[in-house]
Amino acid sequence: MPFTTGIELEFNCANDATVAAFTRQGWMIKSDSSCGRETVSPILSDYDALSKQVAQICQAAASDPMFSCDTRCGFHVHVGMQDTADLAFKYRLLRLCAHFETAIFSLADTHRRELHYCARFPREFIEKMSTGHGWGSWSTRYLWVNGVNMARQTPDKTTVEFRLMAGTFKPDQITGWVCFVQVLALFVKATRTRFSWDDTGTLAELNDKVLNYEVEGYADVYATARAWFAARTSATE
Repeated sequence: MPFTTGIELEFNCANDATVAAFTRQGWMIKSDSSCGRETVSPILSDYDALSKQVAQICQAAASDPMFSCDTRCGFHVHVGMQDTADLAFKYRLLRLCAHFETAIFSLADTHRRELHYCARFPREFIEKMSTGHGWGSWSTRYLWVNGVNMARQTPDKTTVEFRLMAGTFKPDQITGWVCFVQVLALFVKATRTRFSWDDTGTLAELNDKVLNYEVEGYADVYATARAWFAARTSATE
């Protein structure tokens, strides 16, 4: 994959055998105040590892009659930016996310679109960012794109977190979302495109300009992102 990735999958409950299966794969178990518990992946750096790890975790959950992941749960994707997070890159990434915000929200499950845990960018936040003075005041992680670590520029924590996703233990949804946000970041890295700050981008524009701009060497990531995107957009029509 073009960037390292970490995944947090929230759930309500599971039996001891499932928890043990998660930890055997190197996933940590943590408590979560919003829904119960979460499991956190090791750092994943290639597509095959992502697919294998996610499939094994989801199989363990599917085999557990006690396992529960309800609408209180979400899942988050952390994308490592250690090698690319210069200020210009950060602004291009945020501009892309702002420009396509409504389009990307339409890909999320309905109940996630109004949660304060993954809120839209406030108008005053975008106004401040658009003048080039917003990074130092980014203090909340409860936006759908959490850039607190990038704003602080902590060397070992230069990540951006995508928080919009509904809780799921379906492997196609997890790998689809992961590859989709990887493609967004890769487009920003590979091009100098500066989208407008206005939330006017459409799904068609997102598909044509971003998903169909392929960087050599990541065919599996693009194929997974495009298949997931096609399925999600058809479901919203």
